[in-house]
Amino acid sequence: MGVRRLLLVDDELEIAQLAAEYFSSLGWDAKCAASVAEAERLIDKSGQFDVAVIDWVIGGSTARGLIERLEARQPRCRVLLTSGHGVDILRDNSEGVPVLRKPFTLRALALRVAALVPPGTER
Repeated sequence: MGVRRLLLVDDELEIAQLAAEYFSSLGWDAKCAASVAEAERLIDKSGQFDVAVIDWVIGGSTARGLIERLEARQPRCRVLLTSGHGVDILRDNSEGVPVLRKPFTLRALALRVAALVPPGTER
């Protein structure tokens, strides 16, 4: 039985780092990125992620391209979007990717992430 792997992407690096520490305490291997380019490098070089938590607005643009790259490279990875923007994400998230609205607690994030990974899928 292996460790579940999590990718956290938020241009507010402190948020991603705090969440990574929390998930590490829960037994996850958590990596964080503060930009699309950094996230793409992790997707290409860090092996398979089980879940990616991605802020909808990163560096002034949406995460749509990053999600498409993740789906192409790691189709088994589940995605959870986070956002403090209401109307934009409702309009632009036509694929229906689950969304957790900011602000949220680490516990709420952990519950949403755990719900995305079916039981018994640890590596």
